[in-house]
Amino acid sequence: MMEHLKSLNMSNEEVGQFATAMKDPKFKELFMDYIKEISNCDEKEAMERHIKQCERGQNSPNGGFCMEGKILLLPLKDFCVKTHNLKTKQKVFTIVA
Repeated sequence: MMEHLKSLNMSNEEVGQFATAMKDPKFKELFMDYIKEISNCDEKEAMERHIKQCERGQNSPNGGFCMEGKILLLPLKDFCVKTHNLKTKQKVFTIVA
């Protein structure tokens, strides 16, 4: 586990924030739900259908237009996108497994 964490190249501050967040039962629950969701083949197929729907410019299931003002990235497996929150200037990582 520690070797995998080292390979993420996180700063000490980021590791501390993640460790603190993992102590919060609600965060841990949401994080584990996310892990299960992205690991579930049925969920993956549903997400891919939603992405294709967005690519075609159709409305999202919740009624909003999902691609307005957005750029669609379709990364390969085991890909990580590093960006930042414009308001807080905090780093944001999205990992595609």
